[in-house]
Amino acid sequence: MARTWCLLPATTNTIADGEIWVKTDVYKVRLPLPEDCDVLVYGEVLTGTKQHDKAVSGKLNDPMMPVAWTNSYHGERVFRQHYGRGRGF
Repeated sequence: MARTWCLLPATTNTIADGEIWVKTDVYKVRLPLPEDCDVLVYGEVLTGTKQHDKAVSGKLNDPMMPVAWTNSYHGERVFRQHYGRGRGF
């Protein structure tokens, strides 16, 4: 199985909804995220290395890991991204 990841939108928000393709790692995030987090993008593991390859079924995508979200820090809204390498974002 190839390690390739497709990033999918999580919620409707002020960022345009649609598919994002990034060939990068999707790391595990400690779940659940704090209640004030608004997940913007989830990462999905694919079966191959191309954008339109099918998603892997089972534990690798259940649950899908959040890879971009906003939350509060010292009274301010902050953005956090969790892509696997510098070229991924």
